[in-house]
Amino acid sequence: ESKTILVLQTYRFENKLLNMIKENLNFISTLGGKCKIN
Repeated sequence: ESKTILVLQTYRFENKLLNMIKENLNFISTLGGKCKIN
């Protein structure tokens, strides 16, 4: 049971990180406007 909980917590944490990265990328692309990141 403890392993399952640990996996769920890790999954949630990774989801939070992914969401933060996505938001940052959206923010950067909005700031950059015409500038594109390769």
